[in-house]
Amino acid sequence: MKSQKIKTLNELQKTLHIIKRRGRKIGLITGCFDIIHIGHIKLFRFAKKHVDTLVVGLDNDKSIKLTKGQNRPIHDFRKRSETLSELTSIDYIFQIKAVFNHGSKDSEKYHSAIVNLLKPTHIITAPANDTFWKQKEERAKKFKIKFLKDQRKKNSSSTSIINALLKREF
Repeated sequence: MKSQKIKTLNELQKTLHIIKRRGRKIGLITGCFDIIHIGHIKLFRFAKKHVDTLVVGLDNDKSIKLTKGQNRPIHDFRKRSETLSELTSIDYIFQIKAVFNHGSKDSEKYHSAIVNLLKPTHIITAPANDTFWKQKEERAKKFKIKFLKDQRKKNSSSTSIINALLKREF
């Protein structure tokens, strides 16, 4: 059964418009979130301390393959979104449907369109774990919204977990 937290962009736009009219702070985090680890949990907790409503945009499977390689994602969008929907710090989840390699001009255009559509008050990331954090910071400046950086040191990543598991013999 699909979680009530998982929305289309159009559904989310309508919902967030109402929330924002009430003066609530809306945070946006985007990413792959393939294998959930403590770094992800800490990022979501950090974000929720600063906003009333936390929205997570999840990359689609094809974009992850383009960006991270043919063996990724480990979990498809449905599994990743269902897992995230169980976290109390996350209020809404949507799929980033456009297919692109992260860091490309297409990626920037699409992410800017998402910000323009959803109109969050904050863009949030953890620079130690986010290769594209500078683009997110520039996007926040462009739209005149707050940019929050979780300054924790890198303590884990899905890629490092996958690589460690591949080295082990079972």
